[in-house]
Amino acid sequence: MYERLADFVAVVHGLVVVFVAGGTLLVVLGLWKRWTWIRCRAFRLPHLGLCIAIVVFEWMGEACPLTTLERALRAKAGAEGFEGGFIAHYVSRTIHLDIPPEALALPTTFFVLLVLVLYIWAGPKKPSGDA
Repeated sequence: MYERLADFVAVVHGLVVVFVAGGTLLVVLGLWKRWTWIRCRAFRLPHLGLCIAIVVFEWMGEACPLTTLERALRAKAGAEGFEGGFIAHYVSRTIHLDIPPEALALPTTFFVLLVLVLYIWAGPKKPSGDA
């Protein structure tokens, strides 16, 4: 049971990564293509919030709570855990790069700064109403 829960957490974590990285690409593409939905508050606020949370964890040297949860569940299942973070474990291993988790803090910071600039420059539109 714990192994399946750990797998579920890993999938959710992967979806978060896709939302953060893919969301940024969609914002840039959407600005270029003039898509109005990319300025939706329900999309942009969670995206920005996740990005900021990620960079805070990176600079604090703390593992992502989803990584911590997955490791704990795997340990309860009796499975061998993994060192480092989600990206270092799953992505770096998949593309055969040996990247220490601490090496991701600076690129993550630049990525989040890009997201912040995009949010300030082309964030959600204020609702237009009769005032």
